[in-house]
Amino acid sequence: MTHKEIATLKIEDMHEGDVFSMEESITAKMLDDFAGLSGDYSSLHMDDNFAKERGFKGRVAHGVLVTSLLSRLVGMHFPGEHAVIQSMNTRFTAPVYVGDHLVIKAEIDQISSATNTIILKSIITNSITNEIVVRCKISVGFTHHG
Repeated sequence: MTHKEIATLKIEDMHEGDVFSMEESITAKMLDDFAGLSGDYSSLHMDDNFAKERGFKGRVAHGVLVTSLLSRLVGMHFPGEHAVIQSMNTRFTAPVYVGDHLVIKAEIDQISSATNTIILKSIITNSITNEIVVRCKISVGFTHHG
């Protein structure tokens, strides 16, 4: 996606109940790249055998890597360039593994024109297992006024 493809929705374009979704598959390279970026080389994220010995199916994706998809959703797609995440209340409900295909969905729960913010209810679902892997409430402010 180029800079020109960033959504430019403004608060006045938004309505309670509006929904946006996107999809992403988790790759080993994503875990490797995220470990390099974050410095989190925990064996749970980097070593299949270590993770399996602890009852997981394999390398577990970093939770913050998974929630970074919400940053992409807000910053690029819904609402886009006029938005800034102010807070995230996140609950991790199931592990995410290499090869999992995720559906990232956000719905506008509340709009406050007075504070120039919206509240998004978001879930990330593993489309392979149909499990919800993340539940998140996101407060989004707008940098554009009127």
